[in-house]
Amino acid sequence: MMSNVQMTGILMLMVLPWWSCSNDVSEINRIVSDEALQGEIMRDVEVLYSDSAVVRVRMKGPVLTRMMDGQHMVEEFPEGVQMWFFGPAGRIDSELRADHGERDERENRVILKGNVIWESRVGDKMETEELIWLQKDELIYSTQFVTITRPDEVIYGYGFETDQAFKKWKIRSPEGRIRLTE
Repeated sequence: MMSNVQMTGILMLMVLPWWSCSNDVSEINRIVSDEALQGEIMRDVEVLYSDSAVVRVRMKGPVLTRMMDGQHMVEEFPEGVQMWFFGPAGRIDSELRADHGERDERENRVILKGNVIWESRVGDKMETEELIWLQKDELIYSTQFVTITRPDEVIYGYGFETDQAFKKWKIRSPEGRIRLTE
């Protein structure tokens, strides 16, 4: 059996840590910034972009982070992103993949980086390290080195520009094997 002195000592050891704990707000703010509290992390995300209630683009990624940058939202796909562009009939016209994607809400701009590959339904393929999609203008472009592979030709160059449907594209400073038609 314990004596009163032993019991008092045990109680003191149990209560002492509670008295020594305090929540200093300035210390918490130093450790956890406001920016960290303004972010979100989502898994297995799918984002749809529509025009007049018709889906035009579908974007999917395993992880999406959303952070406030000043007064606007920046979304990031740090583990890769896949996009599908739909034509007027609702059919997929092309597909785009990249190792990383970032969407700036204020600028209505998506930047895709790392192993960017676009493939059309008709067999055209474009590869680059960076591609930018201006959503409002429905314009996609790159200032980087690009390779375009078509069923009967391969074109290389620096700079690429196309409409959102990838129907009217042009490559700047082209090189490579190009098929000419009369």
